[in-house]
Amino acid sequence: MFHKSIFQLMKKEKWDQVRTRLDKLLSENDAEPSSRSSSSSSLLRSLKRELSSHDFSMQNALLRCLSFKPPLDIVESIIELYPQQVKETDYFGATALHVANLGCDIDVIERLIELNPKAAVQRDIFYRTPLVYAVFSNSSLDKVATVCQAAPSVLLIPDEEGHYPIDHAKLTSESVVYMIQGFSKIYRERCEAIEASMEDDVTNEELERIANLSFGWTKGTVSELFSTERPNSSVWTDGDVEELCSIDQPQNQPRRRGNNATAA
Repeated sequence: MFHKSIFQLMKKEKWDQVRTRLDKLLSENDAEPSSRSSSSSSLLRSLKRELSSHDFSMQNALLRCLSFKPPLDIVESIIELYPQQVKETDYFGATALHVANLGCDIDVIERLIELNPKAAVQRDIFYRTPLVYAVFSNSSLDKVATVCQAAPSVLLIPDEEGHYPIDHAKLTSESVVYMIQGFSKIYRERCEAIEASMEDDVTNEELERIANLSFGWTKGTVSELFSTERPNSSVWTDGDVEELCSIDQPQNQPRRRGNNATAA
C-alpha cells in the first residue's frame, strides 16, 4: 500500500496530517504487535523507515522537519521517537539548533537549547555558530537574543573567513548590531571580573564556561521581555541590553578558587 511521504506533507505544511501520523506511530510503538492491523503496520514500517533515514546531505528527520518551520509539538514528537537526533549533525556540521535558527519559532529554538545547551556554541564545518545562522536569516531580535544569552561566548567566535557575528549583522539589522555590541561588552566585562577574582590561572575554556553560566539562561525569559512594549524596530539602548542580560541571574557570584572552593 502506497503512503505519501511525511516530508511531502511537511513541505506542504499539512501539519494536522503530520501530527496524526506521528501520534499513530507513538501509540503503535506502545501497542502489542498482535493488536496492529496490516494496514497500520504498513504505515508504521513506512514511517519508521522515513524517520530513521538520512537524506543526501546527511540530514536526519529532525533536521529535515526543522527546515519546514514546524510547530513545537511536531518537533517534540520526533524527538520523543528519536531523541538522539537532537545532537546529530548533517554533512555540513549543522545541528538542529543551527537549522531552527533559519526560521523556526522561538519556542522551538528555546526547546532545542534546553535539550542540548552545548549546541549554542557548536560550529559547523565553516565555523558558523547558530547565532550566525540567526543573523543570516534576519531573525527577530528575540530569537537572536535567546541564542546570545544562552552562550554569549559565541559573539567572539569568528567563522572560517574571520568574520564575527557582528560583521554579518551589519548587513542585516542595525538593532541586531546594537544588541550584539551590548552583549559583547557585558560578556567581556564579566570575563574580566571573573578572571580577576580567580586566585589561580584559568584557561579560556573554563573562563567561557563560567561567564556563560553567569548569564543564567532559562527558557522563556527573553520571550517575556520582548512581550513588553518594545517592537523589534525600536532603537535599543544600554539600559535595554543591561535589562536583558540581567534577567533571572543567579544570586551567588562565582567563588574564588582556592583549596576548598570551586567555581560553579
